[in-house]
Amino acid sequence: MRSWFLAGGMLLFLATGQAAASDSLSDIQKELNQIFRGGKVDEEKAVSVMDRCLALALENEEEAFDALSIVPQIASRVRAPKALELRDEAVDKLIEKYVDDERLAEFVFQSFMRVHADDRTKVREWVKEIIDGSTVEANKVACLFAQASMIKNSEEELSRAEREEAAKIFRNILDKHAELSSPYGATYGDMAKGELFELENLAIGATAPEIEGNDLAGVPFKLSDYRGKVVVLDFWGNW
Repeated sequence: MRSWFLAGGMLLFLATGQAAASDSLSDIQKELNQIFRGGKVDEEKAVSVMDRCLALALENEEEAFDALSIVPQIASRVRAPKALELRDEAVDKLIEKYVDDERLAEFVFQSFMRVHADDRTKVREWVKEIIDGSTVEANKVACLFAQASMIKNSEEELSRAEREEAAKIFRNILDKHAELSSPYGATYGDMAKGELFELENLAIGATAPEIEGNDLAGVPFKLSDYRGKVVVLDFWGNW
C-alpha cells in the first residue's frame, strides 16, 4: 500500500501510480495538492476527486486499493454529506474486496485511529466487520488497536466505563499479540504498554506518576511531597 497523509494542509502521495486510461493516482495527487494548499478547501473539487478515486478503483485493479484508501482521508477534512456518502462507499468496497489483504491493517491505522465523534458508531461497525470477516491476524489486531485508540483519543473526557473498555482491549492485545509487528514497525506489545500507561496514569483525575529529582537549589524532592497542593509541571528541553 502506498502511503497518503495530510501534512501542512496538503494531502501528500509518496509514490507515483501507473496511469490508467482516463485517470491515474498521479493525476489525483496533483489535484489534491492544489485543493489542500492554503486555507479554505474547495469542497466541491474535493468531492469530485473522491468520485474520481471510486471510478479509478473500477477501471484499474492495480491501483484500486490505493484509490479507495484515499477517499476516507479526504473525508476527514471535507465533512459535506456527499463526501461522507462517498467515504462510506469506499470503505465498504475496501472491506468487501480486501478483508484478507494485509494492506488493510495499514489502512486501519491511517483512517480509524482518530475519528470525528459523529463517525464513531460507523467506524465501530467497520472494525467489527473486519474482525469478524478477516482471516488475517494483522488486520484483526490493527482493528482492535484502532478500536481502543479511538476510545482513548476521544476529544471528550472519558467515562470510567470507556476507560475500562479501552484498557481491556489493550490488555488483550498485550496478552495475545504482543510480538506481532504493527504497520508502524513497533510491536503491538510495546504500543499497548504505552497506551495502557497513559490510560491508567495520565488520565484526568488519576494520581500522577511519581517524579523524583533535585530542585534548582540541589535539594532532593518528590512530586508526592506536594500532594494536595496545586502543582504546575513544565516539561521542556533543547535539541
